[in-house]
Amino acid sequence: EFNSMIIKPYFLTSFGNDKVYVDSGEMEVLNFYSPAYFEGTLPMTFGAEVTLPDNLIDKFTAKLSYFMSSYGSPSEKWLYNEFGATQNDYQEAFYEYEADHLRFSLSGPFDKGKIKFFYDMASIKYNTEDTTYDEEAGEYLTDYTKTDKLSYIWLSYTQTLYNGEKGSITVSPTFRLQNGKVFGDDDYSKSKFELTTEIKFK
Repeated sequence: EFNSMIIKPYFLTSFGNDKVYVDSGEMEVLNFYSPAYFEGTLPMTFGAEVTLPDNLIDKFTAKLSYFMSSYGSPSEKWLYNEFGATQNDYQEAFYEYEADHLRFSLSGPFDKGKIKFFYDMASIKYNTEDTTYDEEAGEYLTDYTKTDKLSYIWLSYTQTLYNGEKGSITVSPTFRLQNGKVFGDDDYSKSKFELTTEIKFK
């Protein structure tokens, strides 16, 4: 805690032999000691979540978080020669990515219920072998690294309609909005409105 702020640092990683073999675009599981295996890299996530001071927004809890994740480094693994990337280079880089995620969240009482809001901004850089047509060059070019971006909004309101000896009933109208794409999907915008009813029995 620092001047009514709460800071939570995070560091997550995995340990072990992460080995993958790629053959003709298909992943095959081979014998552990097969020379066709090659070593992967450890997945890792680090960042922090900050709970802002209580007096920033009256009766509301505001949080800000930022995380970075990686599985290798797609920007460093691609090695080129006069013929482009070799097959071995492609295998080593195929599953690697770098991603980041920023979130601002707000929650607190409103009228007779509770409001929950958060806004996400995320991006991921990963390896691919997609081809694009360059009109100026008049030929197809191979792109080995791409970056996708995504934004997401969540706004919900939860209110208890009944709370008694036999249980409770709550309703939560929720609005969600997503923009962007991930892992080569088409860039699009999608919105949803949902009404969730929860019944609890004692």
